[in-house]
Amino acid sequence: MIKHCNAWSVTCAVCLSPFFILAIRIAYLYDQQTFVWTPLSEGKLKRPGVGDDGIWDATANESQSNPFSVRDLNSDKRYAKPETNCDDLWYYGSETVSLEDQPGWQPFNCKMASYRNLSNLEECGRRLSKKRKKRDTFILLIGDSRMRQLQVALFRELTGRTETMQFTTNDDYCDKPEALNLTWYSEILQTCLFHRIVEPYNFRIGRWWAPYFSEAALAGPLRELIALPAESAPALVLINSGLWFLKDCGDRRVFFEDCFNSYTKNLTILKHELIQLTDRSTVVWVLQNNLATPCPIPSESKKTNAQLQIMNDAAVGIFADTAVKIWRSYTQLFDYMGSNGDDRHVGDEALATEVQIILNYLCNPVTQTDPGYCCSQSS
Repeated sequence: MIKHCNAWSVTCAVCLSPFFILAIRIAYLYDQQTFVWTPLSEGKLKRPGVGDDGIWDATANESQSNPFSVRDLNSDKRYAKPETNCDDLWYYGSETVSLEDQPGWQPFNCKMASYRNLSNLEECGRRLSKKRKKRDTFILLIGDSRMRQLQVALFRELTGRTETMQFTTNDDYCDKPEALNLTWYSEILQTCLFHRIVEPYNFRIGRWWAPYFSEAALAGPLRELIALPAESAPALVLINSGLWFLKDCGDRRVFFEDCFNSYTKNLTILKHELIQLTDRSTVVWVLQNNLATPCPIPSESKKTNAQLQIMNDAAVGIFADTAVKIWRSYTQLFDYMGSNGDDRHVGDEALATEVQIILNYLCNPVTQTDPGYCCSQSS
């Protein structure tokens, strides 16, 4: 009998083996637990433009009318080019030769000034203070550890510290007196708030830990922010969210469809507060960058990145008819310049460039007269 066995019979035998069936079942349960998105069956609807395996299908027919799909960038107003060269800072750009005082990235339609020189920063702070009638320039960051990383980089830049981010200390991002005595895995340290005024530039930096951007956590604080006197309002508010939604859904074995609905519901509810905030502050939604490496295995990283892209598209669509700006170059810098060694945070070069983007947006209107510079007085 073994003598007449062929490849087909062996294949059938393996497929019918109870061990093979058990392995398939375990793989399916693992897929549900780890990847969140699983094939939707038994009458469940799947999102147009997304394959049965949960992966974004870039070739899907636009007639499927996915409300958040990215197809024709020329006709879709959500992806229209910026109207001013000031907004070019938040849009896509191109890599350039990285010099000592110049970042290795520039917007397409204008050039960035360098504020790595402390005298340039001091001049910017002095002119901003005069413009704002001696009030500080408040920058508020809201979100997850990526916003914390950006807050630390901005704080270190303004305080003249040039060593790499690996030398970050706890009090660079936590205001609690006991911060230096806490270990990294302390929940107190992870969720710590930050609020400092940096002299002599008169910049004020604040950060709220809010990785889920949920109505329960942020509706009240945002309304308090809106109720502040105009002179106390932030000049710039940077917000991100997305990756923690996926992590939480994975931990609770929730389908991506339900996770996505919860995410967009929170954004839609809080959209009203952000619109009110744009009356006196620049509000920027920071898109979520991909995971840089396959962790723990390539297929998980691929699915997570596809899900993050869907969530990014949703955020862009939700804020399309508002004054909320979208920071697209944030994800581009991650793709160009890489991570800091983990799978989700940008490296030092990208981080330094992001800080320069922020400072160009705030400083150029009061320091630059050449119309070739982004946000210059003459542009």
